This record gives sequence, structure tokens and C-alpha cells, in this order.
Amino acid sequence: MNALDNILNLHRIDQMIERLRSAIESARNDAVEHWRSVIALENAATHIEKLREETFLQRTHPSEHRLLAGESMRLKSSMMAARRNVQSAESRMAQLQVECGATLEYLCGQREAILAKLSREHLSIYSRLISECGHEPLALVEIRDPQRMECACTGCCMTIPGESVRQLRSGRDLIQCPTCSRILYLCDADANRIPAWRSAS
Repeated sequence: MNALDNILNLHRIDQMIERLRSAIESARNDAVEHWRSVIALENAATHIEKLREETFLQRTHPSEHRLLAGESMRLKSSMMAARRNVQSAESRMAQLQVECGATLEYLCGQREAILAKLSREHLSIYSRLISECGHEPLALVEIRDPQRMECACTGCCMTIPGESVRQLRSGRDLIQCPTCSRILYLCDADANRIPAWRSAS
């Protein structure tokens, strides 16, 4: 397996890990938001109860008592629903942690195995591009005109020299876009067309 294959596999694994961690984090955030709703409803209910006490002491009109009592019942019903939402969100988070835990452990092991095969230089390039390109360090090469050997980087849409594209076939080193610096790769169908270019040149 060459350097580019290792980088492609590393990026694929990184994306899978990120998706799993995002799913768990999303479930955790949902639980937190539901707890906030519960707290807000509890505060509102406490406020209504204080108003009921005040109106009772002040001997206000019975209609105001009924209005506050109705609002109190509504808030208590909303609190029960909010607590059920909390339980559901926490259950989902726990389930995701169990389901994703083993998968994350496996993927992290695969990631470490790939890292051991990469040179320090290639890993440095990949890590830098992850930071600079918003988690999109690779770009597919688009063959726009096979006859004229015209290709472009799908990351920045700029033209790529035909010689750089031919070098991708060898896999001896990483080839980067001369404009955006993303690591270039070819889809299998296009990769099979590169030898014809070489013989025609």
C-alpha cells in the first residue's frame, strides 16, 4: 500500500470517527437542552405558586385564582413531558455510547496502524491541511479534457499540470495541488486512463 492509499484510508477513518463522536455529542446536547427546559419550567411554576399565595392573602377576585391555578396545572403538565424527554434523551445517549464505543475503539486501532506506516513528513502534511482546509485535506482530480490532458483540482477548481496527474499513478509520493496544496487523488476509472496519456506523450 503506497503513501496516498494510506492517507486516503486515514482520512476515511477520521471521518467515521468524527461522525460517531458527533452523534454522541449531539445526543448529549439534546439531554442538556431538555434539562434546561425542565429547570425553566420549574422556575416558572415556583413563580406562579408565589403569585397564587399573594393573591390568596390579598383576597383578590376568584377569577384570578382560577387563572393562576390553570397556569400552574399547565406548567406541571409541561414539566412532566419535559422530564420524559430528558429520560428519552439520556437513554439514547447511553445507547449510542454502548453501540459506538466498540466501533470507536476498533477505528482508533486502525488509525494507529496507519499512522505507523506513514512517514513523519506525510503525516505533517496531512495534519497541516486538516487545520488549514477545514477537515478537507484531499481533493479529487477532475479530468476535463482527456485529449488535451486538461485536469482540475475539485478543491479549488484550478488547473493541474498533466505531469502532476501522471505522477499520481506511481504512488511513490504525495502530489499536492499547486494552488490550494490539497493532496490530490484520482478515482479508479480515471486512474486507468493515465497510462494511455503516458504512451501518447
